[in-house]
Amino acid sequence: MKVALFGGTFDPPHCAHRQIADAAHREFGFDQVWWIPAVWPPHKAGLAVTGFTHRLAMVRLEVRGCPAFRVKDLESNRLGPSYSVDTVEAAVRAHPEHQFSLLLGGDSLEQFHRWHAPERIVAQVPLVVCRRRGVKVAGPLPSFLKGRIRYCSIAPAPVAGTAVRALVARAGDAGGVVSEAVQAYIAAHGLYRNAA
Repeated sequence: MKVALFGGTFDPPHCAHRQIADAAHREFGFDQVWWIPAVWPPHKAGLAVTGFTHRLAMVRLEVRGCPAFRVKDLESNRLGPSYSVDTVEAAVRAHPEHQFSLLLGGDSLEQFHRWHAPERIVAQVPLVVCRRRGVKVAGPLPSFLKGRIRYCSIAPAPVAGTAVRALVARAGDAGGVVSEAVQAYIAAHGLYRNAA
């Protein structure tokens, strides 16, 4: 089975996340896309992040009704930061029968060389990248990425979690950039009311 691993903070899951997952599933013929919420996102150390239970619940609502999408709680029992290399290696080890790829947004590719052990990640799985509109990778890519990236032809909407949280704090809802189910969850639990 061909599986795309789609990790992220998902704080909250929004339309660009869905577009990335849809595009990868459609263009590259993945049998499944595994959405994997990070418990302790290392790139957000010291920043306020909504509790994992809420983020996991919102991702489950986001993928509901799409048979190709699965939510995988692979990181909740891990101590310390949610490094992608650990998640990738655990998935490959647990499911050697699957053919995995790692699904990224274009902004993540820009920072990929700074991730923890990026060479180990691409040694295990290729990358599938959906570039956000207006985001271009500055300069040449590291040599270890050569031949290890495939690009989606569809660029997702230029939406970021920071802007979604600010919109909820300012306007009381996310203005259509999250699904109705996620919006209802945000309202029911009073999330992001005090987002900066």
